[in-house]
Amino acid sequence: MPTYSRRSVLFGFGAAVGLASLPRHAFAALDGTPFTFLTDSEARSLALLCDTLIPQDDFPSASQAGVVDFIDLQLAGGYGRGEHLYMDGPHPQGTPEQGYQSPLRPAELWREGLAAMQTVIGPLEGQPQSALDQLMTDLSEDRPALAGRVGAKTFFTELHALTNQGYFADPIYGGNKGYAGWHMVGFPGAFGYFTDTVDAHEQGYQSPLRPAELWREGLAAMQTVIGPLEGQPQSALDQLMTDLSEDRPALAGRVGAKTFFTELHALTNQGYFADPIYGGNKGYAGWHMVGFPGAFGYFTDTVDAHNRPYRQPPMGIGHQPGTSDFNWER
Repeated sequence: MPTYSRRSVLFGFGAAVGLASLPRHAFAALDGTPFTFLTDSEARSLALLCDTLIPQDDFPSASQAGVVDFIDLQLAGGYGRGEHLYMDGPHPQGTPEQGYQSPLRPAELWREGLAAMQTVIGPLEGQPQSALDQLMTDLSEDRPALAGRVGAKTFFTELHALTNQGYFADPIYGGNKGYAGWHMVGFPGAFGYFTDTVDAHEQGYQSPLRPAELWREGLAAMQTVIGPLEGQPQSALDQLMTDLSEDRPALAGRVGAKTFFTELHALTNQGYFADPIYGGNKGYAGWHMVGFPGAFGYFTDTVDAHNRPYRQPPMGIGHQPGTSDFNWER
């Protein structure tokens, strides 16, 4: 049997959605090589499963974005061999909080799991999308009895995790072709050089005033726009914020309206969401708003709390054990 390149293997079902026209990527050399771990049939089945989780819409599907390449490389490497997993027995049924509990190394689990899918709905290729959607629902709810040693929910957990990782991880790991995942969420990536912007001196903080001077003069300059701020109706303050953000009011002195607004906006957000050790975010108000747990430095209260969900209130750098908030008098 001939060995085909990974691009030709996936082209059969991907041609209709433009697989051949995708941008090249960090691992573009893979396109002309066989899969490292997956068989051709496994790769096509896996692509159908991944595309059910992340279908094509305004952005490429999972397989178009190289998720199958990513998973193939992971299964051929340390993840597939279970290098960072404790694989010795016993292997009782675990809880979701306890992580990976299968007696199979991940590469074995994926191979047996992909084969076991055939026992549920038959060969995946040629199945209507509705059948694949139902399969995903069943796997996620641990319903179908799969042949062999692979639990439905266990397989779904790994499939879901690696599909997301392959779609959003750095392209150097084989997925996220054309930065599809990063375009989807608006993530700029990891910049290691700034040769295109190093001479763009007009950008960033450009005031001749030191920030302390800018704040003092800016607060005084507000009076020239609407008079003393205290006692003003909220509607007037709202309009002032809009005007400042659009660089409209002419402020007295050397402070530009947009410059002052930019600093005000930035430091207000920093004060609301920064660690309380810096003086703001009292009572962890900002962290409670967004559900951020904070910076935990010890786990003495929970280290022996087995089989229970891990739920803790926010904790900052200056948090003292036994207290409910930062000690402001330190």
